[in-house]
Amino acid sequence: CMILGTVTAVGGGTLRDVLVLGRRPFWSDGEPEYFSMSLAAAALAFFLWPTLEDLGCTTDDMWIFFADAVGVGAFCVIGAKNGLKNAMHPIICMACGVMTATFGGLVRDTLAKRPARILHSH
Repeated sequence: CMILGTVTAVGGGTLRDVLVLGRRPFWSDGEPEYFSMSLAAAALAFFLWPTLEDLGCTTDDMWIFFADAVGVGAFCVIGAKNGLKNAMHPIICMACGVMTATFGGLVRDTLAKRPARILHSH
């Protein structure tokens, strides 16, 4: 759970940095707080989810999809901003946004041997 949560959180940005921007991954620049935050969020989700299930929540609840959409949008903006900070062409900046927002989940689903959730609604 912790590995998949961390891969999901940092995978898209890492792939963006290495493949598109030609930079070393963020953790090599002395920013370990990204790992700390993703590990804390994964642990919180792991321990909080059973309580939410007891309250009747499922992975198909609308608030889950809403929270996921907000997260995808926020990471897309962060990724595009990183492209702009590196003086990339606007098309490349859009690609940076898409990679940052979606590739972490694609890597997670691949590691978990599941269909890529971003590519279908259910």
